[in-house]
Amino acid sequence: MISRFKSNLTISELKKQLQDLLGVPYSMQKLMYKGLLQDNQTISSSGITKGSKIMVVGSTLNDILAISSVSKQLRRRVPR
Repeated sequence: MISRFKSNLTISELKKQLQDLLGVPYSMQKLMYKGLLQDNQTISSSGITKGSKIMVVGSTLNDILAISSVSKQLRRRVPR
């Protein structure tokens, strides 16, 4: 959990901090607070204040590879 960050931090910079904490690559993250946040927005310009909750949606590379692997196995089993 990030409880302290500067209000002039961009969403892009926040995603990079979250990547280190969560293991979810920067490019695989979507951050939401009253809608989808854009990378060039700052924390303050998005209206995020102390106590605000930000939703993070994303997948790790291992999650994606696991889904891809299962999908390939299922395609092999389905008769055409």
